[in-house]
Amino acid sequence: FFFFFFFQAEDGIRDAQESRGLGDVYKRQEKSTASLPRKDYLAEMRKQKEKSKAKRAKYDWTNDIHDRNLNSIEKYNKVVEKANLIEEQAKRKEQMLRAKGGTEKDPDMGEVVSDMFIDAIKAKLAVLENL
Repeated sequence: FFFFFFFQAEDGIRDAQESRGLGDVYKRQEKSTASLPRKDYLAEMRKQKEKSKAKRAKYDWTNDIHDRNLNSIEKYNKVVEKANLIEEQAKRKEQMLRAKGGTEKDPDMGEVVSDMFIDAIKAKLAVLENL
């Protein structure tokens, strides 16, 4: 009769505990005390959302056109000012888009730019309708 004994060698002297595989070796290794700085991604996303909301409010003309506290001249001035801001921003984004290779490289940005130009036109038309 021949008996063969197979055992799994780990990192030296075996403990009294029975091994549960290679995972034991890694579990027994000391964990690094140096940790990476923690980022609160949820808080970052909230900040970005608030910034985005603030930017949109800067260009939102729809509330101004229906504001009953403003007379027609004030409405006209506010809405035209915001329409011009939207148009300027759209032109800047369009220049950046061209520098990056056009709508073929970034079709989503092309759509954003088009939507901004359309929004500026809508604002100017709304002013004309409400005169």
